[in-house]
Amino acid sequence: MYEVRIGKIYKDKRGYFRGDVVLDNGIEPIRKSFSAKKKYDLIEKRDEWIDKYKDLYLDPFISNTLGKLYHNWVYTVKKGKTSDNTLYEYVVTLNKRIKGYSIENVDVSELNPFIVENYIKELLRDNTASTVKKVVSHINSFYIYCLNNNLVRNNPFASVTIKADKEQREAYTLEEQKIILNSLDYNDSVDLIIYISLIAGLRKAEAIALDLYDLVNNILDINKQYKRITSINEDDISTKYQISTLKTKASYRRVPLPAQSVKILKNNIARVNELSIRSGYEFNPNNLMFPSETGGYIEAKRPTRRLKKICEENGIEYKTFHALRHTYITRLAENNIQPKIAQVLAGHSDYSTTMNVYTHISDQQKQKAIDIITNNNVFSL
Repeated sequence: MYEVRIGKIYKDKRGYFRGDVVLDNGIEPIRKSFSAKKKYDLIEKRDEWIDKYKDLYLDPFISNTLGKLYHNWVYTVKKGKTSDNTLYEYVVTLNKRIKGYSIENVDVSELNPFIVENYIKELLRDNTASTVKKVVSHINSFYIYCLNNNLVRNNPFASVTIKADKEQREAYTLEEQKIILNSLDYNDSVDLIIYISLIAGLRKAEAIALDLYDLVNNILDINKQYKRITSINEDDISTKYQISTLKTKASYRRVPLPAQSVKILKNNIARVNELSIRSGYEFNPNNLMFPSETGGYIEAKRPTRRLKKICEENGIEYKTFHALRHTYITRLAENNIQPKIAQVLAGHSDYSTTMNVYTHISDQQKQKAIDIITNNNVFSL
């Protein structure tokens, strides 16, 4: 038999009102105590806690397995406290990293280090270390919540550490960069998104969002992005793309462009305006710098597919689309641009992100210096 038992409210020696409540699911009751200066504040806090946790703990139609309780936690606690885009990551953990694994149907109070260790091994067979690290972080958050609300007595994930090797982000070499640039069609919006991402270090979402008014003289104003927005309900996950603000203050930036790049963009603007005039101004209603054939936003996967094709046709190892941005920063480092200036141009909020590239370049330059010394037998006996 499951029940909610509410204790009497009383006043302590300091004049505070105190009371408690017990949630009893017939297996292991949990008690939560409350205190407040005013009686109605205590009652409000107590009732909010009961409403929030009674279904999680007392519902007779669910078990206390990790899969079921994590599901309830995501949709009753996390939802509303975080954006749907962030919530989506927790849902992915549930659907792809908990469901179907041995841990899914284990009671949360019975999980121990041995079961957890076996689960981690299972995850590492199917996923990268960085993915497993994220999963552990999500489940650890769930257990912290359960501990804070007396739903469990210990957190078997508290001591779990996953060493995710930090992969050095690769850039395209100078030779590969030239091949990519020479393979582009400068009258094509998709190719121009690749171009501007490479020569100005834009994120793909920033490049797609550019409009005709974002180029002023030789300055490119980065002030928005074409972002995926996720909407989550228990029985449905939907995504759509829309114009959104940038993630950080540092992302808002004005990037000077070389004269050749300004000429390419102005030629494109003239082409787009001509298409608009021919259509009676029905084409490109959002005044996009790089509109699709129908005048709308370029579908987000198209530039990536196009870059992959260029790499395949030219025998270049495809890295990622984001590697274009990394290539831009690498060229800045190779040409001794001050790291602080590179940080501003790239829109990095964290200086260390920029310095990771500069340190890598510095190490390469050091090795080249040693190679020269070795080849010239400078210190030979």
